[in-house]
Amino acid sequence: MRIALIIHSLSSPGGGSERVISLLSQYWVQKGWEVHLCIYDSSPAFFRFDPRIHFHSVDRNTIELPVWLKGIPSNFFREIWILRHVLKKILPQWVITFGDVPSILSIVSTLFLKLPVIVSIRNNPKNHLLSFKMRLLRRLLYPLASLLIFQTRKQALLFSCWGLKRWKIIPNPVSLESTDVRDVSLPSPCVIAVGRLDLLKGMDVLIRAFHHIHSQHLEWHLVIVGDGEQRRALEQEVRSLQLENHVHFIGWVLNPSSYLKLSDIFVLPSRSEGFPNALLEAMACGLPVISTRCDFGPEDILESGKNGILVPVDDAPCLAKALHEWMLDSDIRKQMGDAARANSKRFAIETISDQWETLFNQPGY
Repeated sequence: MRIALIIHSLSSPGGGSERVISLLSQYWVQKGWEVHLCIYDSSPAFFRFDPRIHFHSVDRNTIELPVWLKGIPSNFFREIWILRHVLKKILPQWVITFGDVPSILSIVSTLFLKLPVIVSIRNNPKNHLLSFKMRLLRRLLYPLASLLIFQTRKQALLFSCWGLKRWKIIPNPVSLESTDVRDVSLPSPCVIAVGRLDLLKGMDVLIRAFHHIHSQHLEWHLVIVGDGEQRRALEQEVRSLQLENHVHFIGWVLNPSSYLKLSDIFVLPSRSEGFPNALLEAMACGLPVISTRCDFGPEDILESGKNGILVPVDDAPCLAKALHEWMLDSDIRKQMGDAARANSKRFAIETISDQWETLFNQPGY
């Protein structure tokens, strides 16, 4: 099987699409498939990739353009020509795109080439703002794709008004690499959260919830793995609440599972998600998990009260109550952690790859 994966960049440390591409490409190349990654931004990748994977830069600044194309002022047509040129050399059996702009460029670039294009919707469509031109192009071109892949039922429902007939739901995979945790130390016991430090991830709500119950659980610590534009503001809030000795900012790490395995409770306090990879990884590590009931993903991943807890978005008191109950009871933490690990198996990389492979082998696409 020869696959081409197309994305704007692989350099973002908190990128869910980047993480999914790294997992799938690694797994597929180990199966003996020929995997090509086409990238517009040639900045160094955050995740590690197998050297057998073929990388192609489709950056207009690194590829020599024909003279007639240099005179065209629009970069849109230049990028279409470059991607078409690269794909004609690869001739993949499937083209899989991540992100609206790469998807639109890929559909146009493959016109009349008879290359099947799968558009993979990775974000929260409600919060992913596009210009009118991009919304129009998406509306016109996405129905021309061979297939659309959604991560959740809610994502598919938002696009149902388009009358799409060729779509599937395939969630994100999870795979825990073998990690030596001897060089990692965390205060114990601790609550952990992993994600970008921006408004949508809701770390401010988690800090307030932790503050609500701190006086009752002075031995507990909060560890936040990730970075972003709100870090300075969050650190200031921690100081104002006099929690600096109990709230710890780690920054980005390549493999958060090394920290997850040393933690006691995982919290996803997000106001919005596309499909939270960090939640999957925490469950696979056997951590009891608390998540907001945000769009999209948590309700597709866990069942509240059975293998995790779902709390309302932006509700610090409710989150604090759930944390308080679990901090008091190590037995329930163990029970919910075991249930979370068992539940995560349906998102194992082997299972999710099988769903993709079934799709590739299905006639008619």
